[in-house]
Amino acid sequence: MKRSFYSGALAALVLLAPASSVAQQREGGKGIDPSAVEVEETDNFYFSAKLSLVDRYYYRGFELYDQAALQPSAGLFYDLGEFGTLGASLWMHVPLGDDQGSGSIVDEQGNLIEFETSNKFVELDPTISYDVALGPVYLSVGHIWYTDPHRGDPQIRVNGVAFESGPSAPDTAEVYGGFAVDTVLNPQFMVYHDYREFESEYYTLGLSQRIDSESCEGVADWFGDDFNITPFVVAGFATNAERSYNKKSGLKHINTGFRFSVPWGKFMVTPAFTYSFGFDEKDANGNERTENNFYFSIDMGYDTGFSL
Repeated sequence: MKRSFYSGALAALVLLAPASSVAQQREGGKGIDPSAVEVEETDNFYFSAKLSLVDRYYYRGFELYDQAALQPSAGLFYDLGEFGTLGASLWMHVPLGDDQGSGSIVDEQGNLIEFETSNKFVELDPTISYDVALGPVYLSVGHIWYTDPHRGDPQIRVNGVAFESGPSAPDTAEVYGGFAVDTVLNPQFMVYHDYREFESEYYTLGLSQRIDSESCEGVADWFGDDFNITPFVVAGFATNAERSYNKKSGLKHINTGFRFSVPWGKFMVTPAFTYSFGFDEKDANGNERTENNFYFSIDMGYDTGFSL
């Protein structure tokens, strides 16, 4: 995916369920999942922070930034007991490489136009959330704002000709809701509705299975009792996708891979390896909006709790 998709169909796969057994990694790592926060049960407030290093910013089947980046996030949550969890979190994208170099826009006729641009971008996304457990089912709803404090260069070049394109990443917003089930393969389903800029929907269907160190003979001796590995697969769908994906609604990509967590002092280090399969058809110009690609990330997280 090129730069223009960021402006509209970006959304977080945010599943904020209050039980670690159903915690799943959100694609792109946006937001903080309170179910993965390790604090004492007596704490009713808890704070979590994570610093992610990615080899590229790859999201929902699209490559938004093709070089290394830092993606820090932090969240503050209030435990309501049996009535659920209220939370607020903030996610950032900070590019580390050179200028992004290229992008794309969709004109009024629906044609995809490739272009060159001179600046990388910074992203800042706040989220508010509410999560509650109903037996083995975990429900999550929330709101996400997408903002770009550094919008990049509004001047683009097409076939060597420069012209003003307007903001490269207009702000947008989404509401989301979904559920996960605490059972074998921990199925989850989420839906996101962009109501501000693109009026489109994005859906995810995910499966994952956490394997703890006690299930693997000898592993705890090397990495400690808190070590775990989680294979996962996530399918992404879209509707009203004319301005985001390649016109048609339906299956857009499937991500599969694994992540593992290793304790390091007060921190938890989590490398993840993901391969994304794109399913968008080529448009009239032979361009694909989603592609097959591999990407890598490594997270360092810290949690703390307190009571008032």
